[in-house]
This record gives sequence, C-alpha cells and structure tokens, in this order.
Amino acid sequence: MKFAKSNNSMRPARQAFPLVLLAALVAGGMLTGCDGRRETREVLNMPDMHFQQSFKPQEPNPWAENGTMMTPPEGTVPIGFQPYTIGDLEADELASKLQNPLEPTEDVLRVGRKYYGVFCIGCHGETGNGMGNVVTVNAGMPIPPSLYSEKLRSEWTDGRIFHVITRGQGNMPPYDRIDPDKRWAIIHYVRSLQRAATPTEEDLQMVEGFKTENPELFRNQDGKE
Repeated sequence: MKFAKSNNSMRPARQAFPLVLLAALVAGGMLTGCDGRRETREVLNMPDMHFQQSFKPQEPNPWAENGTMMTPPEGTVPIGFQPYTIGDLEADELASKLQNPLEPTEDVLRVGRKYYGVFCIGCHGETGNGMGNVVTVNAGMPIPPSLYSEKLRSEWTDGRIFHVITRGQGNMPPYDRIDPDKRWAIIHYVRSLQRAATPTEEDLQMVEGFKTENPELFRNQDGKE
C-alpha cells in the first residue's frame, strides 16, 4: 500500500506569500502618491510660497499702478542691451575715440554687406555714391553725401561713423535698433567701398594679381574677360 508524500516542501512558499503581497501593496501605494494627481501635501513648511498669488504676463494685476503691468525699476534695460550715451555735442570728441571691436575678416564683411543692403543701400546706393533708389525715384529728395568723400575717408573714424548710424543725422533716422556688432560690420563694409572707389597703386596691383590667379572669376558668359 502506497501513501501520499507530505507536501512540506510548499510551506516556505506559503509562508513567504504574505510578505510578497505586503511589499506589492506598499509599492503600489508609493506609486499612487507619485502619479502627479495629488495637489496638496501632508506637511507644508512654507504654505505662502506654495499657494502664492501670481499673475501671467499681460494679465490684469491689481498691484500694478496701471493695473496691467509692473513698472520696471529706474535704469532697467533689456538683456543684452548696450546703452549708448554719447550725444551729438560730444560726438567729435568722444565718439571719435571709439574703436571698432571687429576685425575686417571675410565673414565680417559678408555680414556688413548684408545689412548695408538692408538698411543703407536705399539712400546711399550700391556703391555708396548717394544715388540709391529712394533718392532717384523721389524727385527733390536730398542726395546723401558720398560715403567715400575725403571727409569720411580721412577725417571720420569708425567711431564717428558708428555715432551717426546710432543717432542719425539730418534726414537719416537713427538705426540703434541694429545690433551693435552689425553696425560695426557695416562700417567695415563701408571702408571696403571707400577703398574700391579710391584704390591705391598697391590695391590695383593686388587686383591684377588676383585676376591672373583666378581668371575664371572675371570671364563673362561668352568666356571673354
């Protein structure tokens, strides 16, 4: 006669089951508390900071004087803004001492040419001779002075030109909305126009050497120079 074997080997598993179930319930409770749906905490050390009254931009604000926006403190400037404080009466003395922080590299001249074409070419013309479309189309429009006059080439420093771009002069409005680095780049491009209009013997020799080394750049569609 055979007897059934004892099932003692299952006892450790049955004894461990309550511990596993308890651990699962605890873990489930922790996950439920971290699901982002709970809006309050059991203990708040600084409730005023947690439940503060705040206002979105442009939203009515009873704490503001005009009811819509807080007035910035005196002297506040936008991030990245560089105030320019030199007036016209001080231009010859102070602005003339300003140094162009940029080197006339190819990239800088490319930037200068781009923004000259955006802001300056309309009046000053493509070559800087003052015969832009704004002048030629509008009869009676005063012709701006040539950018490669003796005064601008020999007497006016980069800082003096920077002042005129920033503050404006005569019929020319101020262009302080242009980033300062772009204004300096425009000045370098203006200097290149001046040099092209009044080349030295050395400049002409350099151009001839460049043409000899790169003849393909100076041929037209027919293959002729």
